[in-house]
Amino acid sequence: MISFTLVIPLSTTIVSPGTTGEICLITDGMADVNIIPNENIVNSKNVSIGHRARLNETSLGYTPTSANDKIIIKLTNDNSQIAIGEIVINAQNFQSASLFIKTTNDNAFNFYADLTQNITTFDNLYATELQFQFTNGTRHIKLGISGCFPPPGKKH
Repeated sequence: MISFTLVIPLSTTIVSPGTTGEICLITDGMADVNIIPNENIVNSKNVSIGHRARLNETSLGYTPTSANDKIIIKLTNDNSQIAIGEIVINAQNFQSASLFIKTTNDNAFNFYADLTQNITTFDNLYATELQFQFTNGTRHIKLGISGCFPPPGKKH
């Protein structure tokens, strides 16, 4: 009789392009203000909303101030691309959000995908910034962004 042992990893490691081949641990950058600072999470008026838009915050979340209001997240301060593995959305009346991205080669945001699930996984998403525009009526938005973030204080 042959027996197998199933081993399920608690974390995933990947190699991020443009790096020196370093392997990194996938982590939720939104869970730690040392990885994505509050001032890197703004609305369309460039007002910091990081203290409200994180999954682990005790506030109600961020509610857009108009139909055109967006949530913009600068993933690192050194403009390096981050490999994004998963985006988690927790919001009241959530139907969908348009995701726009910037890479190191972009001056403007480019449409990437419409997110319709609370959890969306990605195989090949690399970005320096993310921008979300939610359908009208979405309120109390909280986000989680898991990816290959450098440890706090270390650049890619």
